[in-house]
Amino acid sequence: EEIRLNAPKNYQTQNRCVTIQDYKAIILREIANISSVNVWGGETDTPAAFGKTRMAFRTEDGAPLTPRKKQLILDAIEPFNVVTILPEIVDPAQLYLDVVSDVSYDYQKTTLRDADILGLVTPKITAYFASKLLSFDSVFRYSDFVADIDDADISILSNSTSIMLTKQHVSTASAVSLQLDYNNAVEAGTFRTEDFVNDSSDTVYLFDDGLGKLFQNINAVNYPTSIGAIAYDTGIATIEGYNFGATNALIRLRAKPVLLDINSERNTLIEEGSHSITITRVL
Repeated sequence: EEIRLNAPKNYQTQNRCVTIQDYKAIILREIANISSVNVWGGETDTPAAFGKTRMAFRTEDGAPLTPRKKQLILDAIEPFNVVTILPEIVDPAQLYLDVVSDVSYDYQKTTLRDADILGLVTPKITAYFASKLLSFDSVFRYSDFVADIDDADISILSNSTSIMLTKQHVSTASAVSLQLDYNNAVEAGTFRTEDFVNDSSDTVYLFDDGLGKLFQNINAVNYPTSIGAIAYDTGIATIEGYNFGATNALIRLRAKPVLLDINSERNTLIEEGSHSITITRVL
């Protein structure tokens, strides 16, 4: 589909990478095993990188690009590139959407029971992510998503569904600085990690104070020293020189979006996160 849309643009480029669409058209023509590509000017990044064109790729098999494959891509587009522009490949960044949904159904309209309804709803959720969010610049449409859940069975009356934005980080026992880009405005006071246990057997979580600063809680005690900041309007959180103290722990950092439709930009790919589905029988 991307090739079909970009083929006319490729003709218009006359084999020169001048605009963003030029890059997309030529890359999809020249590079195999690429299902989606996004290209943007470095001047739109924070901080700005003038004179650079940045690009991100999703491969057909979902595997990350190796350094050799990245160089092959750069070599392939080099003959078409404008001399004054430096192309740069950026790895995709996953934005996971965690779903919490309470699904109500009329038991008089079906012979199915709670577990059966759950068995129909869960594949609907997975199918939405697999079919609608395969490419960069995809948009999670809340109304379409909840409609798909309602359509799982004729007995379903409604669903009350909320979404959380989640970034993942595999921690080490060394201090790190992280920038987490949720790509969407987030509600103040909703940033929080899931509890994790550090190497000293302490239970820890990070949270925001509703005023834009990040703090840590260790064994139910809030520590007063800020470890970072979050800009609620842009959804960018920065953690500065923080030691999670947990070796190879998967840290899930969550925030609630202001809007129900979720956008992705630049190198962000929206991915299916966790599910928490409650089935309620209406008598």
